[in-house]
Amino acid sequence: VLVPTMNRPADEFSSPHSRTPRKSVACQLGGGVLAILLAACSSSTAPIPDRPLTAEELLTATFTRTQGLAFGGAVFDRQPSSWHSQAVATPSIVRARGRFWMFFAGNREILPGESPYGPYLHDSRIGLANSTDGINWVIANDGDPVLTVGAPGSFDDEGVSHPEGNYIDGTFYLWYGGIDGTQASNLVRTERIGLATSSDGIHWTREHDGQPVLDVGPAGSPDAVQATAPSVVRVGDGSFRMVYAAYSVQHTHTLMTAASPDGIHWTKLNGAQPVTGVTADPNQALGPSLFSDGTSDVLLFSKITDGQWMLYRAASSNGIQWTPAEPDVAVLGPAPPSDFAYETAGNHSVHPSKPLLVD
Repeated sequence: VLVPTMNRPADEFSSPHSRTPRKSVACQLGGGVLAILLAACSSSTAPIPDRPLTAEELLTATFTRTQGLAFGGAVFDRQPSSWHSQAVATPSIVRARGRFWMFFAGNREILPGESPYGPYLHDSRIGLANSTDGINWVIANDGDPVLTVGAPGSFDDEGVSHPEGNYIDGTFYLWYGGIDGTQASNLVRTERIGLATSSDGIHWTREHDGQPVLDVGPAGSPDAVQATAPSVVRVGDGSFRMVYAAYSVQHTHTLMTAASPDGIHWTKLNGAQPVTGVTADPNQALGPSLFSDGTSDVLLFSKITDGQWMLYRAASSNGIQWTPAEPDVAVLGPAPPSDFAYETAGNHSVHPSKPLLVD
């Protein structure tokens, strides 16, 4: 768990388990296990009143870790002999009906003699856990996934991953990456974005007749292999904007953007080319988390630093051209030796959820 400061003395922060009211920005990170980011949003003299989070606050908040109660300070862990025995990852947090709803991807361990690509290609599922404080989580649906594979022959008939939850007008929306079991020449799996809706977060209906709502691009395009890991915001006129992770053998990892009037029919923007300015190497960015306060956008995303994927942020007024935060340093520093993320091979901090202003 991470707690950032914004112009407030450190001794004014309460314990993460304290009942003292506070304002904070919560943001989950996905890895082998999950951590939470808490950013305090208070002045040095008085608590900030109830109001929306602003882009400037998110762009300038300083984050530090606070320990969760699971392995290595995580807040949620994989479970032995379960469908998520190898990993829980890519969390998406929704605040609805008086609690937090965390949609997460999980997959089982590799079986003896099985190809290491077995679970990766065929066994990713999406689960749900609930919490009242963002630290103590209880898995829902009797521990079973809430979204499994689609019908035979569909774009997601081998797996589902990279959930992105929203709660709109009493309905849960879940955009996700669908897996059909095919691979590129370098063995990266194909993913396309689908949408499901639910009244209770457990029982889901696939929209668009079970077809992807955002497909991969043609051969040679930046998203020829993967269009996945969507981050979706609803804007003032009721339409939607998305930043998603694109992958192709030629371009590797880039970020692209799209717009939709209804969350189902999407148009790729910027000429179906990656957004600009997030990294010096445009082919090394993934795990987007898009935030908009109606005037400015902030993007949390990961890029490689010292051989590790680390979390950074950038700002934009149009969602296409981005400017890195100043200073352009990782949102999180190195994990301490006791942390579950310490020396994690290649993934220091990736796939954050949306930030939430928390009472």
